[in-house]
Amino acid sequence: MAYISYSGFSLLLSCPRAYMNRYVAPVSVGKENKVNALFGTVLGNLLEEFFKERLGVLLPRKNALATLISRIDSATEKAIADYVRRGETILFNSSAMYRSMEALKTDLEATLAPSLHTLYTLGFLEADTEVKLDSRFTTETSNLGVVVHTLGGRADFILTDSKGQVYILDGKGTRRVSTADPLQLKWYAMLYCRQNPGKPIPKTGFLFWRLPFEDQPFRQYAVTESVIKGLEAALVKTLPALEDRISEVQATPSERKREVALPLFPATPSDKCKLCSYRSVCAEGISFLVQETKDKAARVAEWDELVASGKDPELLRIP
Repeated sequence: MAYISYSGFSLLLSCPRAYMNRYVAPVSVGKENKVNALFGTVLGNLLEEFFKERLGVLLPRKNALATLISRIDSATEKAIADYVRRGETILFNSSAMYRSMEALKTDLEATLAPSLHTLYTLGFLEADTEVKLDSRFTTETSNLGVVVHTLGGRADFILTDSKGQVYILDGKGTRRVSTADPLQLKWYAMLYCRQNPGKPIPKTGFLFWRLPFEDQPFRQYAVTESVIKGLEAALVKTLPALEDRISEVQATPSERKREVALPLFPATPSDKCKLCSYRSVCAEGISFLVQETKDKAARVAEWDELVASGKDPELLRIP
């Protein structure tokens, strides 16, 4: 039985080559510094405690905030220990998001205040956390016949308001609203509906913890029955071809797996290459980034030439 998560399906859609490098013919790219992931891990753990201990129900916002702030040190140390235990690397330095542990803790404290303001203002004070969602999904392939997949995911929060409306929520530590992928919410809603046939489709949304309330930190995304059916249709179309390609690679001797897999999982270079863990082993990704750098340098040179000649630099906008 094949397991497909939102992150795996999303990666497959954005770049089959990256999917191959992670799941089909794994390639080692060295240990990545996980210090940049610490913020989301620690903040997520603190907010999970907020819901599990029902602090929003038992305490006023000011007291709940003080309680969570007092736990930042222990939560950070525990998160680092967990990463190290898994063999991950944690390095605070000038090239990372945080130069020191103190900088991380300061950022966490500054983010907890708007986070709780949002939760108290919206009345999102009780929720189940880290909710596992899964469903079996059957497709028919050319090489393997019928394949039963397990579609899975883990929602940050699922809550029910006073009117019985269910919400599936995902927290984001970024200020860049555009980076959140609505497919993630569609995926969770689909799994919820498949697990709970007959129940109304839940409302879904992202909570951007860093944003003050006036900047609309809660962004809802409408998921309808047609949206869910469209996603299921995409799975019916995509998964059989994926399984056939994987089976072809698996049937190949180890020394030739990557040779066979490369044409089956083409690279689709984009701006996402900048953050891809596999960019160092992807010729297409490297070529794309090199060309992008050259193009930007050419635009900058043209801009400088316009300025030097006294022409209006607004004639050339650099994205």
